[in-house]
Amino acid sequence: MNLSILDTRFDAAVIGLGAAGCWACKVLCERGMRVLGVDAGRFLRDEDLPRDLTPAPLWRRVFSPRRRIQARSISYHPGIAHLYVDDRRNPYATRGGDPFLWIRGRQVGGRLHTWARMALRLGERDFVRAHEDGSGIDWPIRYQDLAPHYAEVERFLRLSGACDGLPGLPDGELVTTTDLAAPARLFRERVESRFPDRRVIAPRVLTGRIAPIPAPLEAAIATGRLEIATESPVARIVLDDGGIRAVGIELVDAQSKERRLARADRVFLCASAIESVRILLNSSDAAHPAGLGNAHDLLGRYALDHNLVVASGPTPAEYRALMSGEERKSTPLDLGADIDFYLPDFSASLPLRDFVRGFGVQGRIHPTQWGMGVFGEMLPDAENRVTLADQRDAFGIPAVNIRVRRGENDLRMIEAQKRELRALAEAAGLPIKMPIPGIIRPLVWKAVGPEVGVMHLGIAIHETGGARMGDDPRVSVVDPRNRLWDVPNVFVTDGACLPNTGSQNPTLTIMALSARAATLAD
Repeated sequence: MNLSILDTRFDAAVIGLGAAGCWACKVLCERGMRVLGVDAGRFLRDEDLPRDLTPAPLWRRVFSPRRRIQARSISYHPGIAHLYVDDRRNPYATRGGDPFLWIRGRQVGGRLHTWARMALRLGERDFVRAHEDGSGIDWPIRYQDLAPHYAEVERFLRLSGACDGLPGLPDGELVTTTDLAAPARLFRERVESRFPDRRVIAPRVLTGRIAPIPAPLEAAIATGRLEIATESPVARIVLDDGGIRAVGIELVDAQSKERRLARADRVFLCASAIESVRILLNSSDAAHPAGLGNAHDLLGRYALDHNLVVASGPTPAEYRALMSGEERKSTPLDLGADIDFYLPDFSASLPLRDFVRGFGVQGRIHPTQWGMGVFGEMLPDAENRVTLADQRDAFGIPAVNIRVRRGENDLRMIEAQKRELRALAEAAGLPIKMPIPGIIRPLVWKAVGPEVGVMHLGIAIHETGGARMGDDPRVSVVDPRNRLWDVPNVFVTDGACLPNTGSQNPTLTIMALSARAATLAD
């Protein structure tokens, strides 16, 4: 921690320098504000991001003593274990809920270093789903409010894909246009001939370079208006004597464990959904005894994730024959390069539909193995919540209890996800043979059959909710500009603010929301 930082009063403090925080820093600095960016981890170096990682034996992934939870992430590799937290130093509980694997990275850039880079916009209907089916609340903003910020992120981070003209999945602003590779074209031909209602499209992926410092944060640093405090976990937000406005944040020096105050006129919470809720719950005072933003007992409630169902198997000869002779290099630092196709939600056309909301499918076809994952939208439930636990982490900050359970609609949707995954594989001529030995399958997913696996909650790494947006303080934690109703100079712009997720990867939406909130911040 740079102690000289603590002698300065900043226009804004941004907590967490991942997907949301990098964009908050960029926009705030470019608006002329002096900003303090804070991260619990350190700056990475080039050598922290090795490009040539040979496949690791499965036992090294699953049996990792200090990262038993983190090692179950799809992108985990022992060669980049430092990009994942030490589970012993960062405990949490799951009492009362289903197994939840909270995958975390504590370094500048956060999980941007290990995500799949899939960049999918929400559609117009995604913002008003609650009005249609009565589950949860509608967004307080509409697609048109977010569209220019989607475009801003897509241009800056170089979106690659195609314009598909689909009503439920708006086209992005492409920097480069790509088509399906030959094996994926064969998959499309077979699937669309069997199921005319299903579209197989090229993945929409952000193609910015792999680097220790994410490009939006580099842009913020270039303004000369950003100071960064690393290895500084945030314990709480500090308010004025009346509890009306935030005056700063309390940092913990990761080495000495000493606590200090950093002063700021605005606070942007961008630490990731569960972590931001934890900070708000820990920020209780006389005016906010149940936590900051919790006047109506809503903070931490309506926690969400995607229901993820997967299948895999050996690649048939007819697909292998269409592949070029070049070796396909795969790296857990760029999983987007491994995605070959995407099917937007087609569940509305299913003859047996006993659930609401929907799911999308992404997949890959490698020379030896193919794989597909089906991401289904979870319905908001007030009892799915994050609360404080009795444990404390290595920095003396209270940990959380994550109580999330799949409801009846989730379970019915999962059955449809499994059924349609089998149907897609059959239509495409892809044999299903799960590659993980049966004896260790329960370590990886919750319910395993001979053909498909239902992953534990958390493995999708799409957790959202807990401080949802709304247009009424009685049913939401933050307002349409991402400000806490109770303390309007505190902004929540990461996944915690999402009222629902759709079936799309939420990261692009989180970046766009953060850019919008920083643009509107007064």
